[in-house]
Amino acid sequence: MKTLPPTCTGPSISLSQFARAFSAADDPSFADWPLPPGRLILTHSARVAIALACNAWNLGPGDEALAPAYNCGCEVDALLAAGLHVQFYRVDRHAQPDWDDCRRRVTGRTRLILVTHTFGRPLGLNDLGTWCRANGLRLLEDCAHALFSSHAHPPEAGRPRWEPVGGLGDAAVFSLPKTLPIPDGGILVLRDDTHGSAPNVGELRRADFATVWREALPLLKNHLVQRSTVLRACYGLLRKNRQDRRTVSPGDFSDMPASYYFDPALHRRRMSAVSARLATACQPTQIVERRRS
Repeated sequence: MKTLPPTCTGPSISLSQFARAFSAADDPSFADWPLPPGRLILTHSARVAIALACNAWNLGPGDEALAPAYNCGCEVDALLAAGLHVQFYRVDRHAQPDWDDCRRRVTGRTRLILVTHTFGRPLGLNDLGTWCRANGLRLLEDCAHALFSSHAHPPEAGRPRWEPVGGLGDAAVFSLPKTLPIPDGGILVLRDDTHGSAPNVGELRRADFATVWREALPLLKNHLVQRSTVLRACYGLLRKNRQDRRTVSPGDFSDMPASYYFDPALHRRRMSAVSARLATACQPTQIVERRRS
């Protein structure tokens, strides 16, 4: 059976599954996925989930967020799109945040601290979570790289051996295409509110068919290229030719696709039925076993 290529940690998906997913109209259940407890909201992407969390907490102009200085940029773009002013705290060469520097940078305007589980490696956040709650700050966990990642606890800790990443803050966001071969998809997990008011996300709309197809085409292109030696060689020569002819000047980011940034048109869009169907066709336990092997 022909399949779409797997990601570095994800499964393959058959072309027949991909075709059936395009005809599906409803969302399947994610109840068997190892996700942190809370209200699960399917979004178009993780950056949309970040903006929705800010909206749900009534954060906007005049408020400040702290974010790691080592970042992808798109998550910061989502904070800026929500109207927040963003300050950065130090991250060392091992991608470990400097929590003392983070605390020092809190001001009277600070309302949110964004933490990133870089490359899917879980951060220890127990002390920071307690400190944020004591100081009335929101803690948002960026788990874009950490779908199915877990905190490990020793057997004598009296806790589950494995605990899903994303359960120590007020909310967590996940990016499905970074692990699974699907066109779009983010997850926002909102935990029980401890700040006095229930967060309100509002109604989300489906992404239109053209948007879904536009994001699915690169996935199908990669499938065709990887299955054909001739196409793979031609594609490699084409990319090399483009790189050889292109001159890059400092500060030139013209090669960055528009999809990398936060698109306001997708702000209130939910995960497409195509991606939801394809995602639940994958087996989380197999992915976790592959990572730990």
